[in-house]
Formats: sequence, structure tokens, C-alpha cells
Amino acid sequence: MTDWQAELRRRYPPPATDGVESFYFSLDGGGRELIVDAIRQHDVRVMVEIGSFLCGSTTQWLDAAKEVIVIGIDPWEANFPAILEKYKDNPVFQPCFSKIADRQQFIDSVRSHGAAVSAAANVRRFGERFVPVKAASPRYCMSWPP
Repeated sequence: MTDWQAELRRRYPPPATDGVESFYFSLDGGGRELIVDAIRQHDVRVMVEIGSFLCGSTTQWLDAAKEVIVIGIDPWEANFPAILEKYKDNPVFQPCFSKIADRQQFIDSVRSHGAAVSAAANVRRFGERFVPVKAASPRYCMSWPP
């Protein structure tokens, strides 16, 4: 681990996710295969994702290459359960829920644990390859380096 990685992890430790179920929820309008291809073709090792939501795309990036580290910047402050409630019966968003057996259980989990913890649980299997930066991207980027 490099010095900058250690410092980033010190400043932005992941939240505890013990006992929190993971789900795969992905807001995907198409085109992610282009990013996955770029990760593989260019041997990407570090990636910044602005707006991680519940880490559906993050999961794809981390699955694409076993060496990539994703720094996810998101305030995780929106009312995610209310957003998900709007999506759950909307036909446009049905593909987003394709890997979730019980939508209400998923939404209730996000409501109970909060967005940041839920997002971290969703990528917990990748260990230290995801760094959750709980901040608004303009505020964080303007303060770089940390």
C-alpha cells in the first residue's frame, strides 16, 4: 500500500457493516461495458467514481480487474429509501432490481442502516479495494491533496 492510499484510508475509513446484508442494485442506462473495457485495456489501477449511490457500478468496476482500487465520492445524504420507493414499481427501473428477490426488504435495509453503510456492505467482499469518501465531490476535489 502506498503512502497516499494509507492516508486516504486513514481519513476515510469504511463504516462498520457487520450484520448488514449486501444487495446488488444498479442504476444502469447502458454503456458501462465501455468503462469495463477501458479498465481492462488500459490496466487501470486507481479509479475515482463521483456519485457511488449504492455501489452497483462500483461492483462492476471492481469485478472488471482484480487490481483496481475505486475511490467512491458521495455524500450519501439523500433520502435513498424514498428514492428507492419511487423506483420499485416504476417499469423503467425494473432492471435495476433484477437481482433483488425482496425489494421491500432491500429498501427497509437501506432505511435501517443508512445509505453509506448499505453502500459499503454492497462492496464489502472487495476488501480494501473500495475507499468510501463521504463528501460532496466539489468540496472534496477542491481540498485535494488531503
